[in-house]
Amino acid sequence: MKKIFSPLFTCLCFLLCSSSLLAQDVLLITSEMLDKKAKSTVNRVYLTADKVLMESDDQNEMTTLYDATKEEMYLINHKKKEYTLMDKAAMAEMNAQMQEAARQMEQTLQQMPESQRKMMEEQMRKIMGSKEPVTYEKEQAQAPVKNWKSTKYVGKSGDKLRHEVYVVTYKDLGEDKDNFKALVSLYTLLQSQLQEMGRNMPGMMAFSMPEMLPGGEEGLPVKSIYYDVQGQPDITSTMNTIEKTTLAADKWQVPPKYKQKKFTASAK
Repeated sequence: MKKIFSPLFTCLCFLLCSSSLLAQDVLLITSEMLDKKAKSTVNRVYLTADKVLMESDDQNEMTTLYDATKEEMYLINHKKKEYTLMDKAAMAEMNAQMQEAARQMEQTLQQMPESQRKMMEEQMRKIMGSKEPVTYEKEQAQAPVKNWKSTKYVGKSGDKLRHEVYVVTYKDLGEDKDNFKALVSLYTLLQSQLQEMGRNMPGMMAFSMPEMLPGGEEGLPVKSIYYDVQGQPDITSTMNTIEKTTLAADKWQVPPKYKQKKFTASAK
């Protein structure tokens, strides 16, 4: 009897231990990002119906995991074996910290001599840019990007160019828009957070993300050029491929022995 059950038990243990390695069907978006010094970084975004996983070549120790059903984002540091949970409660706490920092900054400015205060405000304006929101206009239809024909939009804040975005419809990509629900959910959450930060810290438009799908365009940006507050090219991101693949199931969870680190907006 022992000779019969021993192999069965061994097999069962193997199946249980290997279950986390079972592959899951995903949609993979691979893109390349170039900074103003032409340094290249390859980014990968894996999508399921309700989750997003992001990683890049230059930050192999970092992974971002988003659960759309819970609206929770996990910032995972594999090198330190720790993670930070960013949910609505954490974001509300961060906004409170930013609001307090803004109050202290304003108080400090008011205590400065007028000439020094004006000089400081001018320096902040140069760093943070215009308070005006980014607005878009369609500039070109059928703009070629890789093998796709896109629609080009130009976004400006005041008279400064801040963003060029090239959008390809889901139909032309050959994908169902429902495949991107989790990605749109993540973007919506981040955009809402950045807008709240802008309200807490006036003049923070330099840190704001322009609309991902301007003009209500039903599609995906395949190329984005971001400009700094002076209107000079800063970062260019271009999608290289979009394809179906598989990913190990255990990639969709925080490793069990990692410790949680509380998020703080302070620089300490």
